[in-house]
Amino acid sequence: MKGIVLKIKSPKNFHNRKNNITYFIKRYGIFTMFLISILVGFILGIYFGVNTDLEFKKSFDFLFPTDFTSRASLDYLGV
Repeated sequence: MKGIVLKIKSPKNFHNRKNNITYFIKRYGIFTMFLISILVGFILGIYFGVNTDLEFKKSFDFLFPTDFTSRASLDYLGV
């Protein structure tokens, strides 16, 4: 009975965590900062959007083609 044995060598510096973290930051740092800034913007937008008064929300009615009162009566899943 024949079989195939594969031996996969790991890179030399694979277990060096400092080297892996610096590689990740150099490779994906700008993209990661972009994603973090978008997520922080979403969270702050939701927080400040919930805490605004009704007149301020009605001032943005020109952005949406539907009626504000019908949109305000729906929950977030009914949109």
